[in-house]
Amino acid sequence: MKYKSLFLIVIAFTTLAALYSALIPLGEGPDEPGHAAFAFFLAREARLPDQRAGEVPGEGHQPPLAYALAAPLAAWLPHDERALDQPGNARFTWAGGSETNAVAHGSREFWPRGGAVLAWHLMRLVSVLCGAATVVLTYGAARALLDERPRTNDETARCVPGRQSFVPLAAAALVAFNPQFLFASALVTNDALLAALSAAVVWLAWRQRAAGGLFGYALAMGALLGLALLTKQSAVLLVPIGAGAVLQRGWRTGAARAFGGLAACGAAALLVSGWWFWRNVHLYGDPFGLALF
Repeated sequence: MKYKSLFLIVIAFTTLAALYSALIPLGEGPDEPGHAAFAFFLAREARLPDQRAGEVPGEGHQPPLAYALAAPLAAWLPHDERALDQPGNARFTWAGGSETNAVAHGSREFWPRGGAVLAWHLMRLVSVLCGAATVVLTYGAARALLDERPRTNDETARCVPGRQSFVPLAAAALVAFNPQFLFASALVTNDALLAALSAAVVWLAWRQRAAGGLFGYALAMGALLGLALLTKQSAVLLVPIGAGAVLQRGWRTGAARAFGGLAACGAAALLVSGWWFWRNVHLYGDPFGLALF
């Protein structure tokens, strides 16, 4: 019954987010034109942008994972059409302006859609799927939190099975039907993927009693952290969560194993994402690529 309810929540979220993605005019989300330009650039050039050449202005400093997932959905276009120039509305301001649209729109965006307009809408579906994954992982994290929480004998005796299902479902629904989360999950952006990976890190962090050895757990956590670091710079905030979970799990068997697990976690994260930071240092002298930006 609980999984049926979760399935219905995910279906409802996916339907709403897909409607959002179909109906929100292209570029009418925070920095979406820059995010889409990055994905189109990867589809067209098959390489990462170089900030020194002014490629992908605005978002060219971002880690590439979210755009690499979206780019194949524009690869079916002829090479020269893997781009969509959207002139900005010169009279628009984000903070309290009276103009409705951030960009200028034209008849090419009318139904039936084709070409780069259709590719942009297809790329938005990656965020829809990431949002659905976030809903499921939020449910899993809430279940793990309840399962791991220490209980007294009295609490165990009074435990109501329905509560164990209601709280995770409520958490999943709270995320799924948050209008701003639906909006963010309907755009070409790296925020949707980061939300999913963040939820995955929290879920794994709470699974302290999960089956499997410490080093397998540490490698899985490191891989998740590496993927998050390849998604957005702010993912560094997840590192203490993941590292702390590995240390906590390993400490039960001694400090040496705990720090060994931490080393394995760090090695996995570097194996996944280290090349990105090395590239930034090599090109820009800055591991995050923010100084030039």
